[in-house]
Amino acid sequence: MVVTVTEFRLLECLARSPGVVLSRARLLELLRGDTAVEGRLVDTYIRRLRRKFASIEPTAPLIETITGAGYRLREGG
Repeated sequence: MVVTVTEFRLLECLARSPGVVLSRARLLELLRGDTAVEGRLVDTYIRRLRRKFASIEPTAPLIETITGAGYRLREGG
């Protein structure tokens, strides 16, 4: 599995606070230093990471979507 630098940084942001929900805007701020880019960019990177991790462990999603709030890394993940 090859992970891009941005995917790795996104995973790192989530891993620093497992179980804590981070909004798209907050993730963009952590990744790029601002929120001027489209928030859906985060969705694309999350989708890519999920696909990559599903090839390793398809039954346990590592990254959870919290509807209307953002994303979080599953605790114990």
